[in-house]
Amino acid sequence: MVRVDHFLDRPHAATVPNCTGVIVTGSHPGCGKSSVAFQAAMTATARGGVALVLCSEAALLRKLPRPRSSLEAAAADQLQRIHFAYATSLSQVRRLLATVDCRPSVVLVEDDGLDDAGDALAWLKTLAVLDATVRWLQSAAGGGLTDSCFVFVTNVHGGGRSALPFCQHAAELCVSSPCSFVVRPPFGQPIAVSF
Repeated sequence: MVRVDHFLDRPHAATVPNCTGVIVTGSHPGCGKSSVAFQAAMTATARGGVALVLCSEAALLRKLPRPRSSLEAAAADQLQRIHFAYATSLSQVRRLLATVDCRPSVVLVEDDGLDDAGDALAWLKTLAVLDATVRWLQSAAGGGLTDSCFVFVTNVHGGGRSALPFCQHAAELCVSSPCSFVVRPPFGQPIAVSF
């Protein structure tokens, strides 16, 4: 189950049941996808959880995400629970996931700047590994991390879920601006969120 309030700095009642993750897409680069997704890491750590962020170091430094929760106002121990691992490709992201030494409640992957981000097969393999990782985290936690999820941010693939057969397990979060998004669950009605 993915909770919509992972992406907000205030409670929201909507959930996406039977879902291990969210694919964050947007209409164009710079519309706020990374910032909305990074809010999930901030929310998880504010609740005492751990967030794992897998991305290109150069891409992260080029466009530091601006979550709604202020980084400056966050407690030091909250920020220490955000673990960064840098990759140059989606295949390297998959290898890093195989060696995770923490139990994150949110696994955030961003494909911006990764060499094989445009490769649909690499993208689908990464989604499969993310889904399996989250399902393992949920079962290994014995109920403690039942709201664990992955967040996959992409500039390459947007909107065409029908062409992505694996996405039956992931909702799609479409960012139209930094202050609104729509969550499209695999089944059911879309959930519109403005903040």
